[in-house]
Parts: sequence; structure tokens; C-alpha cells
Amino acid sequence: MNNNYKIVDIFPTPIFCASLPSKFSKLESFFDSQELQTSLSTSSPSSFGERSKNSYILNLPELSELAEHILSLITIFGNEILNYNYSKYSFTQSWLSLKYPNQKHHEHIHPNSIISGILYYGEFLKDTPFINFHKQSVSCNSFVLVPKKKQTNTKYSQDCYSLPILPGNLILFSSHIIHSVSENKTNKIRKSLAFNSIPKGGFGEEPHLTELKF
Repeated sequence: MNNNYKIVDIFPTPIFCASLPSKFSKLESFFDSQELQTSLSTSSPSSFGERSKNSYILNLPELSELAEHILSLITIFGNEILNYNYSKYSFTQSWLSLKYPNQKHHEHIHPNSIISGILYYGEFLKDTPFINFHKQSVSCNSFVLVPKKKQTNTKYSQDCYSLPILPGNLILFSSHIIHSVSENKTNKIRKSLAFNSIPKGGFGEEPHLTELKF
């Protein structure tokens, strides 16, 4: 067998992972005091869970320090990792998301957003579901290909990657990436704060006729 070859990773997909300072854990009681509602954006709300009635929760003055910290991380991810050129970012919407036992979240993206993120809080068990990221195929190939038997998937053959999470973890990702949450098979509520963000002031450039100001 000829082993004289190499693999080149040409389009890696970055997911930004950070742990928030412990001082923010005191905000959990404030999160738990928020009014909830079932989701209005899914056809099966009973299996989806609940979200905070306030969908701009990071705009609250009680969360100003947390919001500022998260925005600083978004700026690092956007400018240093994704190579954007914006001095500031702002939240569009932000909300609490609760998944009760036997609930899940289908595959989806976050439209009208550039960088999305999730902060996890509360009590997590060993079997608390991770967040799943899904490969988005751009191929028109309609063939059904048979994988090798009894072989662990390589990173090149995976269609789904489950990212481990713990309370206090925060992740950032490009909003167009497909993601989901598997069924919560524990007896605890899976709690998170989700948010979307865009560059502050707008997109594009005036000389190239791509400018969008707001």
C-alpha cells in the first residue's frame, strides 16, 4: 500500500468555546425568575420546551455586565478568527431556552444574524444532551454510499458533531451553521441563554455598493 500522500484541511469550521468567570453564576437565580412561554416558532411546541417571554433579555440592565463580556468575546471571534473588520457588535435578540425531560430541538439555523451563541447554566447530568452541529451538504449527488463496517467515523466522514457542554460554558458560531439538541432523557431541565448578533452600524462598504446601514 502506498502511504505517500497527505490530507489538506481546506475549509475548517470554527466553534468558539469559553468558560465564563464564576461571578456570573450568581445570575442563575435571575434567569430562573423570568417569565416563560412556549415557542411560537415551531409546529410542535410541546416537544420543543419553553423560552423566556422576553426575547431581548441581554438588554436588561441587570445583565449589562454579562452582555458586555459576551460582546467582547464576539468581537474576538468575529475579528480574530473569522477575519471580519468591525470594531463593535450588537445583540439582535437574546432569550432563555429550557428543554424539559423528553424534549429536544430540531435542526435549524439562525437567520438575520452573523454570529450566534449559547450560554449554559443550571444543573447538568452526565446524560444531559450536548449541542449537535450538522454538516451542510452542497452536493447534488443522489447516490447512496455504503460506509465501512465496524469503523469509527473520521472527521472527514462525520455528518454530525456533538459538542460537550457544562454550566458556565459559552459557545459562539456562525449563524448559518445547522445545529440541534437531542432529546433530553434526564430528569433535569436543560437550561441555556441563546443570542444572535450583528456588526454594530451595518454591513458592507459604500465604494463597492454593498453598504447596508441601520
